[in-house]
Amino acid sequence: MTLSAPLRAAALALALLAATPAAAMDVKTRLIQEGKIDFTWAMVEPAKADQIDNNGEKEWLVAFHTPAVADPAKRTLYIFFTIEGMYLAANYTGR
Repeated sequence: MTLSAPLRAAALALALLAATPAAAMDVKTRLIQEGKIDFTWAMVEPAKADQIDNNGEKEWLVAFHTPAVADPAKRTLYIFFTIEGMYLAANYTGR
């Protein structure tokens, strides 16, 4: 049985949605090891993973949230990936 192009695209999107939080956990661990984010993020699980539109480009956005960080502006960590699952960036703004 051969899947149509839209069904193949949907299947790929679902597979990437399932894999992206795990990839985000790996990136988060690396950011902690590199000293770019505080160690309080170590045990925090992804709060959500969404496909977003960034200036016409589809991307994955994985958000982590913890009240353990003292600075309220840094209580949500956003990690961005290409639609294919390649790491792009991380920040506290979601932009």
